[in-house]
Amino acid sequence: MFQTARVVVDLGAGQGGWTQVAIERMKQHTPSPHVIAIDYRESNLKMDFVTTIVADIFNQDQVVTSIEHLLNGEQVDVVLSDLAPNVSGDRFRDHTSQMNLAQAAVNVAKCILKPSGHFVSKLTQGGEEQQFIGDLRQIFHVVDVLKPDASRQESREFYVHTRKLRKLAAI
Repeated sequence: MFQTARVVVDLGAGQGGWTQVAIERMKQHTPSPHVIAIDYRESNLKMDFVTTIVADIFNQDQVVTSIEHLLNGEQVDVVLSDLAPNVSGDRFRDHTSQMNLAQAAVNVAKCILKPSGHFVSKLTQGGEEQQFIGDLRQIFHVVDVLKPDASRQESREFYVHTRKLRKLAAI
């Protein structure tokens, strides 16, 4: 996914774990990678090739406009969403919050991704994920469901990796 990427957006960048991975992988093939790291909290990320933006993912217009302003019309190769809600302990509520974040992330991705772009998002099991994955299949030609090896077996967390954006559709 990073082999041909020049521009990556990291939604929910936090302390920059995925940002660092993206930069390291992209530097192997491009002299000027660019990661736009977005989080609702101020970040102390100080890395070459990284621009940070403080924004709320639920304010789609602000997020998209900020990205477009930085890129001067260039589209994004990869959108990573490691967004996670503040956990309440109520499984249904936490799952619903996670799915709302994933929906907000895909709404942003649809606006900024190249047609050949990749979208990766964290999800949780809990009832709404199958409908969401079905909706992704209407937006992207390829949708893969992945559970990282590093993830605990009992964890309800998993990721979707999509690529090849179809013509824009609302979900």
